[in-house]
Amino acid sequence: MSYDARAVANCIIDLSLEYDQQLTHLSLQKILYFVHGKYLIVSGFPLVGGHFEAWQYGPVHPLIFSSFKKTRGRPITEKAKRTDLLSGEEREIEPIEDKNIRLFIRVNSAHFLKLSAGRLVDLSHAKGSPWDILTKRDSNSRVFGDRITNEIIKKYFNRHIVPIRDQPSCGEPIDEQPPSRD
Repeated sequence: MSYDARAVANCIIDLSLEYDQQLTHLSLQKILYFVHGKYLIVSGFPLVGGHFEAWQYGPVHPLIFSSFKKTRGRPITEKAKRTDLLSGEEREIEPIEDKNIRLFIRVNSAHFLKLSAGRLVDLSHAKGSPWDILTKRDSNSRVFGDRITNEIIKKYFNRHIVPIRDQPSCGEPIDEQPPSRD
Protein backbone atom coordinates (compact mmCIF):
# COMPACT_ATOMS: atom_id res chain seq x y z
CA MET A 1 0.00 0.00 0.00
CA SER A 2 1.36 3.41 -0.91
CA TYR A 3 0.43 6.71 0.72
CA ASP A 4 -0.63 10.07 -0.62
CA ALA A 5 2.62 11.92 -1.35
CA ARG A 6 1.15 15.01 0.33
CA ALA A 7 0.58 13.08 3.58
CA VAL A 8 4.21 11.91 3.57
CA ALA A 9 5.37 15.44 2.72
CA ASN A 10 3.29 16.75 5.62
CA CYS A 11 5.11 14.35 7.99
CA ILE A 12 8.43 15.76 6.77
CA ILE A 13 7.12 19.32 7.18
CA ASP A 14 5.99 18.53 10.74
CA LEU A 15 9.47 17.25 11.54
CA SER A 16 11.14 20.33 10.04
CA LEU A 17 8.92 22.61 12.11
CA GLU A 18 9.50 20.53 15.25
CA TYR A 19 13.30 20.80 14.82
CA ASP A 20 13.14 24.41 13.63
CA GLN A 21 14.84 23.49 10.36
CA GLN A 22 13.82 25.59 7.38
CA LEU A 23 12.53 23.45 4.55
CA THR A 24 12.17 24.73 1.00
CA HIS A 25 10.15 23.16 -1.78
CA LEU A 26 13.35 22.00 -3.49
CA SER A 27 14.63 20.35 -0.29
CA LEU A 28 11.25 18.74 0.41
CA GLN A 29 11.25 17.16 -3.06
CA LYS A 30 14.67 15.58 -2.53
CA ILE A 31 13.92 14.37 1.01
CA LEU A 32 10.61 12.85 -0.13
CA TYR A 33 12.46 11.06 -2.93
CA PHE A 34 15.16 9.69 -0.60
CA VAL A 35 12.63 8.46 1.98
CA HIS A 36 10.54 6.87 -0.80
CA GLY A 37 13.64 5.18 -2.27
CA LYS A 38 14.76 3.84 1.10
CA TYR A 39 11.27 2.45 1.80
CA LEU A 40 11.15 0.87 -1.65
CA ILE A 41 14.50 -0.85 -1.05
CA VAL A 42 13.66 -2.01 2.49
CA SER A 43 10.05 -3.12 1.94
CA GLY A 44 9.85 -3.75 -1.80
CA PHE A 45 6.81 -1.46 -1.94
CA PRO A 46 6.46 2.22 -2.87
CA LEU A 47 5.95 4.62 0.02
CA VAL A 48 4.18 7.28 -2.04
CA GLY A 49 1.68 6.97 -4.83
CA GLY A 50 2.24 8.69 -8.14
CA HIS A 51 5.71 9.03 -9.58
CA PHE A 52 8.89 11.10 -9.63
CA GLU A 53 10.29 12.83 -12.69
CA ALA A 54 13.91 13.70 -13.49
CA TRP A 55 14.08 17.50 -13.53
CA GLN A 56 17.15 19.74 -13.69
CA TYR A 57 17.75 19.74 -9.93
CA GLY A 58 16.86 16.10 -9.36
CA PRO A 59 13.78 14.00 -8.72
CA VAL A 60 10.47 15.86 -8.44
CA HIS A 61 7.05 14.49 -7.53
CA PRO A 62 4.59 16.45 -9.74
CA LEU A 63 1.80 16.42 -7.13
CA ILE A 64 4.14 17.90 -4.52
CA PHE A 65 5.40 20.42 -7.06
CA SER A 66 1.86 21.67 -7.70
CA SER A 67 1.09 21.68 -3.97
CA PHE A 68 4.07 23.88 -3.06
CA LYS A 69 5.09 25.78 -6.21
CA LYS A 70 3.70 29.00 -4.73
CA THR A 71 6.39 28.95 -2.01
CA ARG A 72 9.18 29.29 -4.61
CA GLY A 73 12.45 29.50 -2.65
CA ARG A 74 10.83 30.53 0.64
CA PRO A 75 10.63 28.15 3.60
CA ILE A 76 7.50 26.02 3.77
CA THR A 77 5.35 26.97 6.76
CA GLU A 78 2.06 25.26 5.92
CA LYS A 79 1.11 21.70 5.12
CA ALA A 80 -0.17 20.47 1.79
CA LYS A 81 -3.92 20.48 1.33
CA ARG A 82 -6.25 18.95 -1.20
CA THR A 83 -8.97 20.65 -3.18
CA ASP A 84 -12.44 19.20 -3.00
CA LEU A 85 -13.45 18.78 -6.64
CA LEU A 86 -17.14 19.37 -5.96
CA SER A 87 -16.95 22.43 -3.72
CA GLY A 88 -13.53 23.82 -4.68
CA GLU A 89 -12.68 24.14 -0.99
CA GLU A 90 -9.23 23.33 0.35
CA ARG A 91 -9.26 20.50 2.87
CA GLU A 92 -6.72 18.97 5.20
CA ILE A 93 -4.88 15.86 4.01
CA GLU A 94 -5.62 12.84 6.16
CA PRO A 95 -2.51 12.09 8.24
CA ILE A 96 -0.85 8.70 8.04
CA GLU A 97 -2.30 6.56 10.80
CA ASP A 98 0.29 3.77 10.80
CA LYS A 99 2.78 4.57 13.59
CA ASN A 100 5.49 2.45 11.99
CA ILE A 101 5.25 4.36 8.71
CA ARG A 102 5.33 7.71 10.53
CA LEU A 103 8.39 6.54 12.48
CA PHE A 104 10.08 5.36 9.27
CA ILE A 105 9.50 8.75 7.66
CA ARG A 106 10.85 10.61 10.70
CA VAL A 107 13.95 8.44 11.12
CA ASN A 108 14.81 8.47 7.43
CA SER A 109 14.24 12.17 6.81
CA ALA A 110 15.70 13.72 9.97
CA HIS A 111 19.35 13.73 8.87
CA PHE A 112 18.46 15.20 5.45
CA LEU A 113 16.83 18.24 7.10
CA LYS A 114 20.28 19.48 8.09
CA LEU A 115 21.55 19.48 4.50
CA SER A 116 21.23 22.49 2.20
CA ALA A 117 19.24 22.24 -1.02
CA GLY A 118 22.52 22.24 -2.96
CA ARG A 119 23.86 19.26 -1.00
CA LEU A 120 20.59 17.38 -1.51
CA VAL A 121 20.77 18.08 -5.25
CA ASP A 122 24.38 16.81 -5.29
CA LEU A 123 23.21 13.64 -3.57
CA SER A 124 20.33 13.11 -6.03
CA HIS A 125 22.70 13.73 -8.96
CA ALA A 126 25.35 11.25 -7.81
CA LYS A 127 27.04 9.25 -10.53
CA GLY A 128 25.14 6.02 -11.11
CA SER A 129 22.01 7.21 -9.27
CA PRO A 130 18.55 6.79 -10.85
CA TRP A 131 18.49 10.48 -11.87
CA ASP A 132 21.99 10.22 -13.41
CA ILE A 133 21.19 7.01 -15.33
CA LEU A 134 17.87 8.34 -16.64
CA THR A 135 18.97 11.82 -17.73
CA LYS A 136 22.34 11.02 -19.31
CA ARG A 137 22.20 10.92 -23.10
CA ASP A 138 25.91 11.19 -23.88
CA SER A 139 29.00 12.56 -22.15
CA ASN A 140 27.91 16.18 -22.62
CA SER A 141 24.13 16.27 -22.53
CA ARG A 142 21.17 15.44 -20.34
CA VAL A 143 17.46 15.27 -21.02
CA PHE A 144 14.97 16.14 -18.30
CA GLY A 145 11.33 15.27 -17.70
CA ASP A 146 11.32 11.48 -17.92
CA ARG A 147 9.58 9.43 -15.24
CA ILE A 148 11.84 7.80 -12.65
CA THR A 149 10.08 4.45 -12.25
CA ASN A 150 10.15 2.42 -9.07
CA GLU A 151 12.03 -0.26 -11.01
CA ILE A 152 14.81 2.21 -11.85
CA ILE A 153 14.86 3.39 -8.23
CA LYS A 154 15.14 -0.21 -6.97
CA LYS A 155 17.98 -0.97 -9.36
CA TYR A 156 20.12 2.15 -8.88
CA PHE A 157 19.06 3.78 -5.59
CA ASN A 158 21.99 2.63 -3.47
CA ARG A 159 24.44 4.54 -5.68
CA HIS A 160 23.86 7.94 -4.09
CA ILE A 161 27.47 8.51 -3.11
CA VAL A 162 29.00 11.93 -3.64
CA PRO A 163 32.44 13.34 -2.96
CA ILE A 164 32.82 15.59 0.05
CA ARG A 165 33.14 19.21 -1.04
CA ASP A 166 33.10 22.55 0.70
CA GLN A 167 30.36 23.81 -1.62
CA PRO A 168 27.62 22.02 -3.58
CA SER A 169 28.57 21.54 -7.23
CA CYS A 170 25.38 23.25 -8.43
CA GLY A 171 25.54 26.11 -5.97
CA GLU A 172 22.44 26.72 -3.88
CA PRO A 173 19.40 26.50 -6.16
CA ILE A 174 16.27 28.00 -4.67
CA ASP A 175 13.59 26.87 -7.07
CA GLU A 176 12.77 24.22 -9.66
CA GLN A 177 10.81 24.61 -12.88
CA PRO A 178 9.22 21.91 -15.01
CA PRO A 179 11.36 20.84 -17.95
CA SER A 180 10.30 22.14 -21.32
CA ARG A 181 8.74 19.49 -23.52
CA ASP A 182 10.15 20.60 -26.89
